[in-house]
Amino acid sequence: MTDTLDLLIGLMILEFLMMIPVIAFARLGGWPEGFYRIFRIKYFAFRYLDADLELRKAVLRWTEIKVHSPAYFDFRGRRFYIDKLNTIKANGRASWLYPALENGFPFPLVTMDRQSVDSEAIREAFNSKQLKDYLHARERGAIKEESHLLRNIGIVGIFIMLLLFLLGGFKL
Repeated sequence: MTDTLDLLIGLMILEFLMMIPVIAFARLGGWPEGFYRIFRIKYFAFRYLDADLELRKAVLRWTEIKVHSPAYFDFRGRRFYIDKLNTIKANGRASWLYPALENGFPFPLVTMDRQSVDSEAIREAFNSKQLKDYLHARERGAIKEESHLLRNIGIVGIFIMLLLFLLGGFKL
């Protein structure tokens, strides 16, 4: 019985170790964005609304942008124009949002020059009375932030004991 239990635990550990690269690849954006990010291939992303008004994402290589006047790229037989003023960021890369595959012009997200944040406004926000009162209340102990570490360890322990009980390797 213990051989079977050892085999099952070993297979679970092996499965977990095999899932780490898959999870990492999915966190990088999946195919093809994860591939482009791992191998440092320049790319851009754009999003568009399909016929069901669902937001879809497409990722293409940067070399697919034609730098004629105006700059554009082709996708599924349609031409999409690039507007430098309405560029947004997706995972640190340039991205555009298009209303549909039939319309080649991006949504006008930003139509004015970008203004920087006033440093005096940031200084006032950090020196505000509400922030100081909150920090003093935390220091006095009036605001308690609970840690759920022991609760989480207990839940995991109960889950492991239940799993071992169901597999027959643990007797109550």
